[in-house]
Amino acid sequence: MTIIDTNGRMVHLGDLAATGSLYLATSYKAIQWAANDIVLAPSGTKRLQLTTQSGEGCWIEIRKRTTWLGQYEWPIESAALFSYMDAEENTQLWCLSSDGMATQLTSHSHDAPDWMYDVDDPFPRVTKELNQFIGKVRYTNVSRATKLLEALVSGADLSSLAAEKKCVHIETFAEHNSRLGLTGGKRLQVLDWPAVQEEAQKQYDKRRQEAIARGETPAPEKDIRQPIPKWIADRLSGSH
Repeated sequence: MTIIDTNGRMVHLGDLAATGSLYLATSYKAIQWAANDIVLAPSGTKRLQLTTQSGEGCWIEIRKRTTWLGQYEWPIESAALFSYMDAEENTQLWCLSSDGMATQLTSHSHDAPDWMYDVDDPFPRVTKELNQFIGKVRYTNVSRATKLLEALVSGADLSSLAAEKKCVHIETFAEHNSRLGLTGGKRLQVLDWPAVQEEAQKQYDKRRQEAIARGETPAPEKDIRQPIPKWIADRLSGSH
């Protein structure tokens, strides 16, 4: 598991010890606890549990970052969560996967084209997802799709449905940036698979050398670079 801090730096929980007392600490102060009695403790070797000493429930607040991920920030060996302020200045929670997929978990996106929203819907559920290597964004109005499905089941004729009542919209990164006026660090940029893999290898090797310099046992020496997934390669080549 990886946590990305407000400056875009990644904290790898998998690097922490799995036995004895466990403390989450970084020189970047990436995580700030809301209360002093929060304990991050290992449960076996497969997961971490976040609980209070009193046994009560707790919650995690992930502070937002205001720029999207750059070319060399993408995780290639893990999945990640991060909080991001969108073009409408709403803070949303996203999940990332190593194949370049980014999915907005808070599934009420507010920056789709205007026609994607129905004025009679109090809070349209419009999902948003994108792939950094393919360079496309997809919005889906789930609320509208559900309503249309109900109408279809009831026998309604939807053959002449207006274009602005469709439920899915796909746009390229260039179209997305232009429509929302995104510039600088907010612009979506298509990532290059080989370049991302090479940088990840470079950073992995650097962490190993730093551990050796500190007199610690380093991570094993290995090649962490991954071949591009076939489904992505197919779409980039135009075969799909």
